[in-house]
Amino acid sequence: MGIDNESICAIAQMLIGTGMAEIQDYNYLRLDPALPAYLRLGMAQEEFAQLENAWAEAMIQLVNFLYQQMFKDSKMAFNLTLLELPNLLALLDWLADLLEQDDSSAEMVSDIAGSIEQLLANLNRPSALAKAVGLREESAGRIPEWGVPALKMNAC
Repeated sequence: MGIDNESICAIAQMLIGTGMAEIQDYNYLRLDPALPAYLRLGMAQEEFAQLENAWAEAMIQLVNFLYQQMFKDSKMAFNLTLLELPNLLALLDWLADLLEQDDSSAEMVSDIAGSIEQLLANLNRPSALAKAVGLREESAGRIPEWGVPALKMNAC
């Protein structure tokens, strides 16, 4: 959202002070689930789409970070994965929508869904894991083979 760190801390303190957020392990700020819906009420669709795309990019960066941390500090990676589970599921939905709109995103979608799958593999969340696996498999099936054109040519 283009907010500097000092402003982020001030906003976080205000949210905590009003009961709209709580601080958890690893300085994780859990927001009241009603807050995003409330903030969206007065927002234009274009502005919402821009913020949603920025959120998705940030979530993809988070997935990549957590995936790397799995090999360095697995406890932290798995704890943050559980804390972010609602956002990860929303990201899978966003990625599925992207895949429906643009087959050229299939490789990226497959990579991200595969990373989420690995993060969830040992966390005993079967429905979340199944969602990640399903999206990974669907998107992998849409990746054209190397050297084979994506469009099928009619025989001459």
